[in-house]
Amino acid sequence: MDAVIIAGGGSDILLDAVRAAKAGSVISNINYFGSGETLPICREGWGFGMADKDFATGLCPGGRVRMERLADIVTHNRMDPGLMATHVFHGFDKIEEALLLMKEKPRDLIKPVVIIDENL
Repeated sequence: MDAVIIAGGGSDILLDAVRAAKAGSVISNINYFGSGETLPICREGWGFGMADKDFATGLCPGGRVRMERLADIVTHNRMDPGLMATHVFHGFDKIEEALLLMKEKPRDLIKPVVIIDENL
């Protein structure tokens, strides 16, 4: 692949990303690896360090202009953010369950959403 995006999973997801990326590609990581002392990289998949695979990482930048542009994408039906909500919870008391799900990172998780109904 020309580009690989890591958006979830445990530390072993790096092995999959390095193996899937072709030489000269970019591996972008937006995942948070919150435990462990090291992260694995497959030497052979990385071309023993000579495959010119770049890693791009970082937090999502914010700002009013960027948020307005993202909102415009949704408003004009260019993206449906509902497709990323794989686990939907209802009620303030479900926040802890959703956060634990994010920590556990099951394979079928993209994003949990907690809907707080103002009438509750």
